[in-house]
Amino acid sequence: MKNEIQKCIVRLTNKLSESNLSECSSDFKVNKNKKAFDEFYKVLSQHIDFNNLTKKEVEELGFKLYDKEYSLWRIPLYLYPILPEGLEIKSIDNIKRIVGKDNIDPDHRSGYIAYNININNDINKVNILDKYNNLLKDGWGHIRLEIIEDEEFGKAMVEDGDGRPVSFSYNKDTGNWE
Repeated sequence: MKNEIQKCIVRLTNKLSESNLSECSSDFKVNKNKKAFDEFYKVLSQHIDFNNLTKKEVEELGFKLYDKEYSLWRIPLYLYPILPEGLEIKSIDNIKRIVGKDNIDPDHRSGYIAYNININNDINKVNILDKYNNLLKDGWGHIRLEIIEDEEFGKAMVEDGDGRPVSFSYNKDTGNWE
């Protein structure tokens, strides 16, 4: 998880704890909590790119896998207020909705709204392919690319100038072919 998001969560929980432990009136606590959440969402929204989330990021942010085949993840209720306009989500009935255009009901169960976000495996495959194309630019001969079902892994078999096979694997941690 991005360090900025972790800091944001710590600040929020500290402010809520201060309010909870204070001897102030309930109205004061409510106002203090609202300000804490407003600040939290302002900062958090700057650090989450909902259109390009990775599997690791959705897991760290608390999404819940809903449909493995289609890589649909249930959206945690706490993120509802900062879903960006134009974001495509799907209802649990598999009906496509657009945030800001369609009515997105905040109805929730067990901390998740009744909508899912698709973690587009093709995005990571495109990144792998971009890096793969750089191998071609580096002067390698014939290259065979194999994208494994895991969106974060790929293999390339190339031939050097003398026709000898050379193997590369895509390293998801560095984002490079090695």
